[in-house]
Amino acid sequence: AEQCTKQKGRFVQRGEGGTYTCVTPTRDANKRCDDSSDCDGICFAKSRTCAPVTPLFGCYDALENGRVVNICTE
Repeated sequence: AEQCTKQKGRFVQRGEGGTYTCVTPTRDANKRCDDSSDCDGICFAKSRTCAPVTPLFGCYDALENGRVVNICTE
C-alpha cells in the first residue's frame, strides 16, 4: 500500500474476490487515441480517449489493432 501511494495510486479492494490492487493514474488520461498502443492503459472505443487509470475493472469496448474489442476485467 505504501509503494502504491508513492506512485500516486490508490490501494483499493476490487472485483468479486475482493483482491487489493494499486490503481494509478495514467500520464495520458483523456488524450485522443486511435488504438490502445497510443495509451498507457486502454483506448476507449466510443470516446476515442485514453483511460484515466490503470488497471480498469469492469467491461469496456477498446480499440485494439484497428478493431473494437470488449475487455472485461475483474
